[in-house]
Amino acid sequence: DYDMDIKVQREEAKEEGIEQGIEQGRILGTANDIIELLGEVGEVTEALKNKIMKEKHLDVLRRWLKLAAKSETIEEFEKSIEK
Repeated sequence: DYDMDIKVQREEAKEEGIEQGIEQGRILGTANDIIELLGEVGEVTEALKNKIMKEKHLDVLRRWLKLAAKSETIEEFEKSIEK
């Protein structure tokens, strides 16, 4: 019936919202991890921080995280993410 359909739709929307929130948390956490790792090798410019924080694809951020872990300088990291 109608009331049950509405209830199901609300539950689905709630679950979708939770999943989106979890994904956003992963994205934000990974971006922060990259910045923190890079901070160990040099000073991270505001421009680079902004670029990292604006990236919304988790697969890209995970690749950048690996590059940050391997980079010995900020410049090396910046060059590697431009490829």
